[in-house]
Amino acid sequence: MGFMGLVGLVTSCTSEEVEEPEKTSVPVEVQGYMANHQETFTVTRGWQPPTTPTPGFTLYDATKSIIGISFTQDKKDPIYGHFWRSSGKWRTLIDIKTSETFYLYGYIPHNTGVSFEVTDKDGNKANFSEGAVMHLNNLPTITPEDLCIVVGAKNGKDDYKASGDYTVTGLQQGDFSYEAKAMGENPKGNYVFLLFDHLYSALRLRIRVDGDYNKLRTIKLKKIQLQTSTDAGLTKRKTNVTITLNKTTDESSPIALDEFGNELIEFTPVGTLTSDSVVFSSKDGHLLTTDYQPFQSHFMPKGVTKLIVTSTYDIYDKDTSVNPDGNLVRKDCKATNIIQLNKIVDRFTETKRGYRYTLNMTIQPTYLYMLSEPDLDSPTVVMSE
Repeated sequence: MGFMGLVGLVTSCTSEEVEEPEKTSVPVEVQGYMANHQETFTVTRGWQPPTTPTPGFTLYDATKSIIGISFTQDKKDPIYGHFWRSSGKWRTLIDIKTSETFYLYGYIPHNTGVSFEVTDKDGNKANFSEGAVMHLNNLPTITPEDLCIVVGAKNGKDDYKASGDYTVTGLQQGDFSYEAKAMGENPKGNYVFLLFDHLYSALRLRIRVDGDYNKLRTIKLKKIQLQTSTDAGLTKRKTNVTITLNKTTDESSPIALDEFGNELIEFTPVGTLTSDSVVFSSKDGHLLTTDYQPFQSHFMPKGVTKLIVTSTYDIYDKDTSVNPDGNLVRKDCKATNIIQLNKIVDRFTETKRGYRYTLNMTIQPTYLYMLSEPDLDSPTVVMSE
């Protein structure tokens, strides 16, 4: 699993492009590749990434994301910053004055309120070249965005072209080394390749309207809310995460394992508010059809055994004589589905990071074969094969 990135260095607290003064000592480009999720029913491992020697990674467009990054060296304090996009270029405020080797640790996307710290595994700053412990605090437990961490880094070519081949030798998981060049030694700038791995699980809802019902009513989806639950109850809205990373030389994942083979990733709930996040919204409503349409979100996986999905939609009749959408007959109709995952996933215990769980859902009236007006305007959302 992973992601590789090509960006120029920047800093911001929003995913929108922002205007910032030119402050970088060294311009940077970043090429991005992200791993495919493992599917709950069909596990895919035979990825075909373009122009990269690293199996398991595919090209990823990170142009609307902010990358939180730390430049580390043995026996020195980490240098923290961001890569962000502004005025069509990637930027950073990290000041590289001399050509040196750094070890890059980070995550994507950075959002306001999230704090980030790295320490070496021994706690004395001496061995960042051998791995690190990452601390991500105040992360949203549920988010529309795919939270990932850096699992490899390498400096790239300095002849960037939009259609170029940026294969680099030695780009692999577990190698975090990056040879930065000072501006005077490399006037074309620095080119950074980053591999990222998924930190959360993904939920892909595939939603459609029943064919017979679609002949009678038009459905526009306005919002999807997601809650997650463990056996003990709803998860908290915020999560702190600690990840231990090792240097590896055999292209294996750098995420450390304990004596039982479990990944050393600690998820800690924060605060008192429980999870309830809007993962999709459309002011005017998104037109649903008889074909499945995907809506994807992401959630902290530890201990999660149940998903609660609430869909909000408007219902229109098929009379288009006045309004091309039909007449609005019911506004903000809500349907809540509680999905007990152990009933639909074989040998299920809890959700896993890096896995994508796909649920097919159909909007239909309760009794389609004896339709009355209340049935038409009070449909349910049902799980389908």
